Amino acid sequence: MGNKSTIGARKMIEKIFKIIEETRKSSMLSSEVDIKTCSNLRTDLELDSLALTQLAVHIEEDFNVDVFEDGMVETVQEIIDKLS
Repeated sequence: MGNKSTIGARKMIEKIFKIIEETRKSSMLSSEVDIKTCSNLRTDLELDSLALTQLAVHIEEDFNVDVFEDGMVETVQEIIDKLS
């Protein structure tokens, strides 16, 4: 049973990383960044306010959760925590 939840969590994280990559690409940012769970959305991933808004919309579309509902999230891990 724990194996299924581990696989589900891994797929969720992969999907979040893909959404971040797509957001960075649409914002014309370099693809030369290593996305990690500890990455800061603004400083490490260079997402500005518009990109963060796009990220929030894409996450809400895919997961039906507004991760920014209770305020700003700073890291990829905070997004994962809100979706878990």
